[in-house]
Amino acid sequence: MPVAMVTRPWRLPGSTEVRELHDGRCGRTALARVHGESGGLVVVRYVPAGLLIHQRRAEAFQADVERLAGIDVPEVVRLRRYVKAKGVAAAYSRSVSAVGGALVSDAVEGVALSRVLEVHGRLRASAALVVFHRILRALAAASDRGLVHGDVRPAKVLIDGAGAVTVSGFGLAALTIGAPGVRAPELWRGAGAATPAADVYAAACVFHMCLTGDLPFPLVQLFSLMARHTTAPVPMTAVPGPLRPLIADGLTKNPELRPGARMLASAVERVAVTELGPHWKARGTAALRNLAAPLLEELPAPVPAPLADAERATPPPAQSTTPPPVPLFRPDPRPLFRPQPQPRPQPGPQHEPRSRPRPQLPPRPRPPAAPFVGRRRVLGRARLIFRLAVLGAGVAGILYGVSQLFGGDGGLFGLMPQGPASSRPSDSPSTAQGRASSRPSDSPSTAQGGVCPAAGGLSLSPSSGDIHTRITVSGSGVVANGKVEVIFHTNPMGSVPTDSRGCFRATFPIPNQEFYGHFPGAQFDVHVTEYSSGDVYQGNGPSPQAFDLTR
Repeated sequence: MPVAMVTRPWRLPGSTEVRELHDGRCGRTALARVHGESGGLVVVRYVPAGLLIHQRRAEAFQADVERLAGIDVPEVVRLRRYVKAKGVAAAYSRSVSAVGGALVSDAVEGVALSRVLEVHGRLRASAALVVFHRILRALAAASDRGLVHGDVRPAKVLIDGAGAVTVSGFGLAALTIGAPGVRAPELWRGAGAATPAADVYAAACVFHMCLTGDLPFPLVQLFSLMARHTTAPVPMTAVPGPLRPLIADGLTKNPELRPGARMLASAVERVAVTELGPHWKARGTAALRNLAAPLLEELPAPVPAPLADAERATPPPAQSTTPPPVPLFRPDPRPLFRPQPQPRPQPGPQHEPRSRPRPQLPPRPRPPAAPFVGRRRVLGRARLIFRLAVLGAGVAGILYGVSQLFGGDGGLFGLMPQGPASSRPSDSPSTAQGRASSRPSDSPSTAQGGVCPAAGGLSLSPSSGDIHTRITVSGSGVVANGKVEVIFHTNPMGSVPTDSRGCFRATFPIPNQEFYGHFPGAQFDVHVTEYSSGDVYQGNGPSPQAFDLTR
């Protein structure tokens, strides 16, 4: 019997995980110790292989990592190195949860800004200005090296015990589309990848949340959220008056009119000095320290270096310098006398051992055979019923296999004709049917199954997934010997022919992934439109089915 191969998930070589920090679309993040790594603890982000199997995306990610390695400013979490796993494509073909590599960064003993806002609601104006200013300085340093963050949000901003602000999450712009609540208008319109101007827009959204406790446009339905970011004016009611120009500049709809990170940081500093005085940074930093310090989780203490073998061994006892006393006489090890050997007794009548007669016990009476009682009768009947059930299951399996082999559509009795003779597949032309392959292909699969669902309708498999999911759409009760066009929301997925029974089955990718990728968490309808063999419209088909789009 072959033994199944068990593959262990890839881990950073030489690392020991302390605890898991986060698990999201861009990979799992863990606090770990790496042997031979200076500085004690590090943060390891395991990048999923599914995000790196596309060549253009993998090349863009590798370029971002190289740019990030050259940034050394206090506002940005320092990247130590990137370790790429071997055989990423082969590992992903074996498991969709395979890991493509690991980003190793400094471990910051801080608390996320999202946690601070969750506990305290909002920040003082001085503290909010410090956060906004530090985020803009981090974005400016990244922009100088051609790097984009792409996912600026409160969870990516860390505040340590001294009140210093650091931005994490750089280097992942090629792998993420950012949170909907802080997404720039040009990204909603399908402008493509994130830009430095889009990072400034997201930073201004975070600044608005620090001042008011909420985003400029609270998260509701994604379609209405898109309309608000692209067309609605920015709400300024809860923003302090002197700070409204900063919000208005950062949330400008047109990216070409939006100021850059460095220019907006200078504007923040001018407004802060005018309104709060020259010591605004110290006041804001102290306020952040008082808010973040009670929420900090201290990092584990560093593990002491292992002792050497000579140090680990128990030291020998100290040698005394006093010589041992000399005995007055040395005892002779030989005995004073030796026992004389005794003659061995010769066998004879006087040396025969006395045998004690063993008592003979009477034979133990055997109990009479028990009669055939009711319990045995019940067990016998149970065994008979079990054997009959196994035999019946085997016969049913054989009938089902034969019915599947010959393409019957009547369940176990698929070999028998169903309905009138005119409705049999053999009496009317039909399309050749094969077995649906479970392996995804690069083009939509139109292979159809052998059993048509008894009840008319539409079904999806799976019913949820991200934008890279391939959906198998099957249905019955549609036009016979024609075709159906499968539609995802408003975008066609493809067409598939129907057989003589009005059944179909096909596998398609989600269309227009760049657009639908902006709506993780939304639900979309998948429906079909029926056409005859001459491409004449016949109807809208069965009731649509819902597909839940995940991150």
